[in-house]
Amino acid sequence: MFEPPTPQQDRATSSSAIRAKVSRFPTLWREGHRRAAKDFRARWRRCGLWCLVAMWLVGLIFALIALILADSELQYDLGACLPDGSFSLDPDSYRYFSGSGFFEITLAFGSMTFTQAKAIDVAWDIVVGRGGQSLLAYISWCVFANYVTTSMEVMPVTFRTYRTIFLQNGSLLVGIPRLIRDFCSRHALHSRFAMVFMVFTMAFSLAFPTLVSSLTGYKGNVGAFVKTAQGNYVPFSSFDYVSFVIHDGSRIDLGDDYIVGTGGLEQGKRGEPNSSPVEPTIRNGNLNDDKCFRYTYYTRHESCAFHLNVTEYVRKYGLNGENNVTSKFGDKELPPPVLNIWSPVLDTSTMTVQKGPSMQWLYEKTTYTEADLLQDGKCQPNLAYQWGFSFIQSFITILLLLIWSIGIYIMWLRSHSVMKRRGRTDIAGEHKAVLELAQAMQQQHAGLASPIKEQDEQEEKDGASTTTTAVAIPVTEASLRHRVTKELRGGSIAYTAPLLANGEIADDWTLWAWVKAHKWSIAGMVPSCFLPFLSGLFLSQSIAVFVALPIELAAALYIGSTRASRVVIFFWGFILCSIVPQIILSATST
Repeated sequence: MFEPPTPQQDRATSSSAIRAKVSRFPTLWREGHRRAAKDFRARWRRCGLWCLVAMWLVGLIFALIALILADSELQYDLGACLPDGSFSLDPDSYRYFSGSGFFEITLAFGSMTFTQAKAIDVAWDIVVGRGGQSLLAYISWCVFANYVTTSMEVMPVTFRTYRTIFLQNGSLLVGIPRLIRDFCSRHALHSRFAMVFMVFTMAFSLAFPTLVSSLTGYKGNVGAFVKTAQGNYVPFSSFDYVSFVIHDGSRIDLGDDYIVGTGGLEQGKRGEPNSSPVEPTIRNGNLNDDKCFRYTYYTRHESCAFHLNVTEYVRKYGLNGENNVTSKFGDKELPPPVLNIWSPVLDTSTMTVQKGPSMQWLYEKTTYTEADLLQDGKCQPNLAYQWGFSFIQSFITILLLLIWSIGIYIMWLRSHSVMKRRGRTDIAGEHKAVLELAQAMQQQHAGLASPIKEQDEQEEKDGASTTTTAVAIPVTEASLRHRVTKELRGGSIAYTAPLLANGEIADDWTLWAWVKAHKWSIAGMVPSCFLPFLSGLFLSQSIAVFVALPIELAAALYIGSTRASRVVIFFWGFILCSIVPQIILSATST
């Protein structure tokens, strides 16, 4: 008869199981390291390649979003000289997506000599322009070769299409229209998307150096100058806003119609002392720097002392001398009425600082209206140069690169999955393509050389005789071209597809099958992608332990072939890429 185990026996069994698991841990840990080392040697190159691809796509998306958001953010750094070289009192009215700045270098930086700017521009054209074109063409043609190989198992392609993809040695300027003609009127691929994308990629590859060269350039540093009443050009930063006009200023020993300016805008846009002068432009209908109207930081600023007295007086007694009461200006008592003070920048109803229709600027006791400044203001270059980018062209080029990257990935994924299912591993290279094309052309050109009869009369002693000789017509390039284009309509070359798939099961390459196979990996990647953002929002900036977490987890999942191998790779990746940098960052910050 079966007797249930006693509690003492249960505890003993559990303890022995725990001891067994603990004793197995060193063995599993060593085995995991051996497996991880083997996996790392076999897959680290492919993992690094996929990391570069992911960084490339994320970088393009981030750059595109940054340019979209920067259209409004960059306006805060503009002065009276706009990126297109025009003079304006309202920099916020400029739009980086405006067509006037298409060929202008609107994102320029630096202060360099002409030689330095020219050297940077030439290096950019060579490295990014020509180097980028070579890399773009190499990646594209590798993917095209894979895709056309799978397409040729379904329907043939013309000789010219085959030669363009597998034996590209001609000019794309001629090859693109011929490829379009073959796709439209002769043998097409089995996917319209693929045909359109291939033509787009070829045109993009052809124009890439021109696009890259056009979106960069150098220009002279410019400064805003205004022609004064004396006929001299002075920096616009030397002008002040006209804040007040004291019509009866003689009552406070200043003289009538005394003009009160802002005392020189010597502070930065955010009010930092000892920064570069600020140009008195208009920002969203307000003054660019209304520091002397504030009552907190600048209360003790020397340049604002008198201005603050006037501002405080206006705040208490109002504008235009409408109150018939005793008033006090600074330490001086004034009998009724109050001072007759007018302001072109104060709204009398709300007493807020803003641009008014009669706004004026001041330079050496002479006032200037908005019309005067717009008429006499100019942006003049100095001896320094800037190098940078065209905003619109940069946006277009990044968008085209993103479209190309996504399209290439889709085409590669499609061709890769089809080749896996059909068990095909070999793609025609330069030498094999020559043999395949020659064989197809020879088969379809059978009978091109036709015999003709010639009569050769020779004199013999016993009488005349006639001989018939077969002479082959020489095969010329013109005759071959005529035969291919006219009679064969471009020719055709194809591969024989297997009747039954002898590769991997097709269901294994569907999206749903991939999600099911990697459901736990996806479940781990989603929170790891959010952790860096959450740590940046809620934790100290000195805590960077979660920044590399998505890359570490992705590398462990891709390289490791077993669970133990993935744990080991993730462990050491976390130590090297998260813990060690965090220790260094903490040590340097203290």
